[in-house]
Amino acid sequence: MKYLPFEHIIYISPFPQDEVMAILSRSVDRKTVRIFKNGPVKEYEGIIDGQRFKISRIIRGRNSFQPRITGTVQPDTTGTRIEIKMQLHLFVLIFSVFWGLMVAGFLIVDVTSANMSYSYVDILLPIFMLIIFYLMVILGFKTETKKSRRFFEQLLDAKIILDK
Repeated sequence: MKYLPFEHIIYISPFPQDEVMAILSRSVDRKTVRIFKNGPVKEYEGIIDGQRFKISRIIRGRNSFQPRITGTVQPDTTGTRIEIKMQLHLFVLIFSVFWGLMVAGFLIVDVTSANMSYSYVDILLPIFMLIIFYLMVILGFKTETKKSRRFFEQLLDAKIILDK
């Protein structure tokens, strides 16, 4: 899903399942409210429960389009299979769809209005707004997913076998 803020990746790691979970546990901080933004000890925070995890990268500043990472770890014949899904936070996804639909609605009303007295700016401005917003969402999301992909590949010595 190259053009949407969603990724589904399956890794294969040569480490056994217990070792993968131990490595993840050592590398992921428990999710806490950070009042003082001291330098993080670990790169990621979240919950690791059994063979499942739900994490996000600890960043300085704000990036509303940062992916939420959920994953499962399962034994495989060649080591361990790690299935990961990266997607936008639900609130950000709902807001983005709502905002896009509102702008598209204004564009449709402009184009189909009965008086037909609109200028090119009336049509181009909403189109420009949609394009800029789409690029902002995708670029914000994809830059963070690249960092997370590299994190999993290096941490678990993993190879990607499926990338949707």
